Amino acid sequence: MNKNILLENLQLTDLEIYSDMHDIGAESGLEIVKELYLKHEGLRLYVPSLSSNKSLIERFITENKNKYSEHQLARFIGWRVDQVRFILYKRNKNNYS
Repeated sequence: MNKNILLENLQLTDLEIYSDMHDIGAESGLEIVKELYLKHEGLRLYVPSLSSNKSLIERFITENKNKYSEHQLARFIGWRVDQVRFILYKRNKNNYS
């Protein structure tokens, strides 16, 4: 099977029975769907919420603590201010240990 030739003819309507792929095609474009088919065909993919990526959030907080207030940081990531303060406290404590 020559996937490239087949994918040249891919239309959004061809994805209607695959709701996730259809949504990706509608929101991000068919080129993204084609890349997924070429490089990751058959893969079951779960995309977790961005807010569950603790490493990213903790790094964002510590790298931006001098640029934004604790209240702004909390608003950016959808956390409470006390949660942001705990991360800053934990990082500060680890730096002095």
